[in-house]
Amino acid sequence: MNNLDRLRLAGSLVLLGLLIVAGCAAIGPSPVPTAETLRAARMVERDEDFAGLRRGRAILLTECTACHRLFEPAEHSAEEWRDILPEMVARTSIGREGARDLEEYLVRASSFVGNAASGQGRAWR
Repeated sequence: MNNLDRLRLAGSLVLLGLLIVAGCAAIGPSPVPTAETLRAARMVERDEDFAGLRRGRAILLTECTACHRLFEPAEHSAEEWRDILPEMVARTSIGREGARDLEEYLVRASSFVGNAASGQGRAWR
């Protein structure tokens, strides 16, 4: 390999690296906030609420996506989630406590995102 080929290879690798970094920056943070993010935004007051939010988020990411795409909390209002969930939960085996954790997570996360988008809350993005 001559010097010109090496220079071309190095230039190609640098360009590839820049494209990867730019692509990752464009992706941004997850549209599914963690329980830690919600706690930092003061949307969680008690430790038991925090644990339930963690479980609810885990159910969303594992159980719900077993049947359909990931719906982001911000795609529906808190009221819409409360209407949607009974039918969806009936199709699963997550149980009453899991359903309660999932609903609490989606309601809080959708409210948080909605408030942040309107300038009334803290942005997590």
